[in-house]
Amino acid sequence: MENKSSLDTEYSKIVADNPDKKFILYLRRHPGNEKEEKLKADLVTLYGECKDVPDERLTIFIVSGNKVREFIDILNNTESSMYLSFIQCDDELKGESK
Repeated sequence: MENKSSLDTEYSKIVADNPDKKFILYLRRHPGNEKEEKLKADLVTLYGECKDVPDERLTIFIVSGNKVREFIDILNNTESSMYLSFIQCDDELKGESK
């Protein structure tokens, strides 16, 4: 069964209101899954480098707000079981207020 990625209502508004802000997308991965490896390579081609956190089974991308929806659509329109686990804006990561 595939997981579908989505943003909650509050975060959808934050992303929409901040097209130039950077967002950190944490993707849940499944080690050894060939479809996920291909999808990851495709996402790197489209959005730039990522960081793997193998112990947590996560891959992290940094994406501009105006590209977040597109990124999620790509996740949802593949046969991969990789999905968006968590998202935060760069302000949150730095500990700054919005």
